[in-house]
Amino acid sequence: MACTRPPGPSEGEGGASRGRRRALAAIIGAQTQSENEAPMTTRKAMMMAQEFRSCIPAFVPVVVAVDVVPSLVFVGLRPCGSRGDLLVSLCYNPTANIITVNIIKARNLKAMDIGGTSDPYVKVWLMHKDKRVEKKKTVVMKRCLNPVFNESFPFDVPAHVLRETTIVITVMDKDRLSRNDVIGKIYLSWKSGPAEVKHWKDMIGHPRTTVAQWHALKA
Repeated sequence: MACTRPPGPSEGEGGASRGRRRALAAIIGAQTQSENEAPMTTRKAMMMAQEFRSCIPAFVPVVVAVDVVPSLVFVGLRPCGSRGDLLVSLCYNPTANIITVNIIKARNLKAMDIGGTSDPYVKVWLMHKDKRVEKKKTVVMKRCLNPVFNESFPFDVPAHVLRETTIVITVMDKDRLSRNDVIGKIYLSWKSGPAEVKHWKDMIGHPRTTVAQWHALKA
């Protein structure tokens, strides 16, 4: 259903319009002031931003933020939609036929709970020809969107099956009242995306060396 503004007295609408113009002009004027003028204080910036916000219809979603620079005020919508990133290291020991996966940390994870946070943990699956072979997982980090895990998991992977091996890393949100939610996934193998393939090849090309790389989580 389309949003419409409730009808009101013409005089009230005109006053609101003039208020919007005055507040917006004040903000623009403060941003474009010359270097010889004293910078606008944070308190003054917040007062003008509040005046501008009060003149906008209630149904318009606007976020007003004041930057750490006192003279800068900007109005806009907060970006959203990213699932976050995960820092992972791989180390292959061809003598022992072991791949060690180290889940280091995550950043900017998508909030899955009503309170604007998540309880993340990470599952690591070793796959061979699309068949699950072994699973390991980290501890749960409660109410954290930038968790640090630093947990290592060794997997037995003979050299002759490396090209048919995939490591699936899934960042989950622990939910006590319902089913756990998937925040995002990473597929590491010879046949994944460009960033994942690069990490895999770097691991093979540098045996017994820990190779770390950030990966964007995918659906």
